[in-house]
Amino acid sequence: MGGRNNFGQVNDVRAPYAFPAGAAIAFKNKGGKFVTIDTNGELTLAVETAKAIIGWAQVGEFTCAEHDLITVNTARDAVYEMPIDAAKTEAQLKALLGQACDIDVVGGIQYADLNAATDKTLQIMGYHYFGSALGEQTALVRINVLTVDTALAALTVT
Repeated sequence: MGGRNNFGQVNDVRAPYAFPAGAAIAFKNKGGKFVTIDTNGELTLAVETAKAIIGWAQVGEFTCAEHDLITVNTARDAVYEMPIDAAKTEAQLKALLGQACDIDVVGGIQYADLNAATDKTLQIMGYHYFGSALGEQTALVRINVLTVDTALAALTVT
């Protein structure tokens, strides 16, 4: 059995707001859609070092144009399923519950990086285990408010 090919929210907690996109952003169904605001005050896909995550873009797979309005779920209790970047055993996934992890972006696809907790932007709330091969496990994550809200408070847009 393979893993999922379309990721998104698994609970029904919503606080939607529209934000203008920066340069063209390619959103992929095979990855996460956590976003942040760049120094111009525009939306961009959150990458490895992004700490000021504002939420999850509520879009399908497409590439937006600059200044397109993108709806973002900013609810802090919202939980999302997303792929992980390395195969894990079910025992390893259980041991990570409640821990923090980072985001990784490879080939334009956003992953939960369960091997890294440098930036600690996501909190691991659960997982799905479909098999032992890469791509057969997913993480259920939410924004880690301890890290992200501190980064957002320090954010200044010019």
